[in-house]
Amino acid sequence: MLVRIYELSKHSRFEEYQKGLEDMENEGEKKKLLAEWVDLMPTQLLERYACYEAKWDFSAREDNLLLARTMYIWLIQEKIDKKELELRIRVFNFVNKPTRDAYMPVKKQTQAKS
Repeated sequence: MLVRIYELSKHSRFEEYQKGLEDMENEGEKKKLLAEWVDLMPTQLLERYACYEAKWDFSAREDNLLLARTMYIWLIQEKIDKKELELRIRVFNFVNKPTRDAYMPVKKQTQAKS
């Protein structure tokens, strides 16, 4: 689930960037800027959230347990909001991320019996 939150957060930042380019007249330049977009965190935020920087390997059981414990502490005990969670996980480095099918399986549709 955390990977999904991370991806949705990144997608919303891209949409913000895209909205900022709507007034551009030059379509070629606009497409070029969209293709070159990089999700960089402002220096001030990087410094503030550097203490949360960590590498999380989803193939390592210990990392999964520690990550689950970290999320429990942040969300249940500290009661951080969505924005704060997105900022903290933005400095995470995910390794061996599960595929989208693993955390968002598509339900197979079955035909109704006649």
